[in-house]
Amino acid sequence: MSELPTIVVGVPGKWADRSAILESIVKHSGGYLFAGMILMNVETKWSCSLEIYENDPNLRRAFEIAGGGRFSASQLDEIDDHTFTLYLSCDGGSLETARALMNAVTAMLNCGGTGVKIESTGIAHTPERWRELNASVLPIALLDAYVTYVGGDGGFYSCGMQNIGFRDAVINAEIPPNDAANLLFTLNAYVALENVTIGDGETFSVDETSPRYRVHKKRCEMFATDDLFHNPYGIHDLTPA
Repeated sequence: MSELPTIVVGVPGKWADRSAILESIVKHSGGYLFAGMILMNVETKWSCSLEIYENDPNLRRAFEIAGGGRFSASQLDEIDDHTFTLYLSCDGGSLETARALMNAVTAMLNCGGTGVKIESTGIAHTPERWRELNASVLPIALLDAYVTYVGGDGGFYSCGMQNIGFRDAVINAEIPPNDAANLLFTLNAYVALENVTIGDGETFSVDETSPRYRVHKKRCEMFATDDLFHNPYGIHDLTPA
């Protein structure tokens, strides 16, 4: 693959002006500097891009949809009342980078952020949930943070695995949505966290008593190559074995 995927994360908040954002980063980020559209961790020297956008009247609805019921009415009111959104972005493609960005996003919550939306996945988290995931030392927290599961009309797929450097998974079969989500999650976790390569044509199942599915490696054609959701690593396409 010639180019790494881009992770983009939005953090809205209510700041008086851009100077207030800068001041808050200096006082409350816990060791980050922001200058020239670059946010840098002073200790590790890791950096990402940070762009500031003014109020978006459609943001509440975007968080409501991406949040999947995780936001309360009062939390959505906070989102709606935002003055600016901080968009952090960097090259993805590894667990290490995803973790570093996770830390930076948490720092922005500490500076007054009121929510987190992974633009390169389409999932949103409350500040409390994001902090909980960031505090976890378990790698599985990265999947919970950056990956979501979508389905309907007999087809189900994961979205966001490119953020951490792996293929997404797709299944086209008449199975209950919860079973499909569990199958896709288990496959993704097995590949990413156990660092396992599944050969084209091999079979996979959640456990010994569950149905087996044949796995084929294919290109990601669900999204255009310039779409943030596009997975340049490809997909694992599952069919009943």
